[in-house]
Amino acid sequence: MLRWRWHHLINWLESTGIISAMLLLMTWIGWLLGGVETLYVMLGAGILFILFAPRLMPQLLIRRMGAEVITPGQSPLLFDMVQRLSERSGLEHFPTLYHLPTPALNAFSTGLDAHVSLVISDGLLRTLDGRELAAVLAHEISHIRHKDI
Repeated sequence: MLRWRWHHLINWLESTGIISAMLLLMTWIGWLLGGVETLYVMLGAGILFILFAPRLMPQLLIRRMGAEVITPGQSPLLFDMVQRLSERSGLEHFPTLYHLPTPALNAFSTGLDAHVSLVISDGLLRTLDGRELAAVLAHEISHIRHKDI
């Protein structure tokens, strides 16, 4: 448990450092181009982005890619597999499952806390057997579990 907390802290510090550096660069450019007033506007926009982007961006990304929600009735075996893997990993919230209509072999997880999503491409569903698909899903669920999103 201590190792996981250390990993989570390191990820948080790295992310905070990168976002802070981008915010400082953005405000500096705003100051260079428009003076103090633009600096304040850029700083405010950056703070709003930091506060709201983690919640809004995943859903916008999923919609933009054309992914569709998968219901338990559409794929009970997939739901059962994700349910078992989620329980084994200790996830607090079951991820919303999405189907990405593309032949590419792709899967990704996104979102935070109760708003996590797991996107699976049509190519993966058609190409992989049950064990291979379970391995891919376990990998994505581990990203959710460790907040590597």
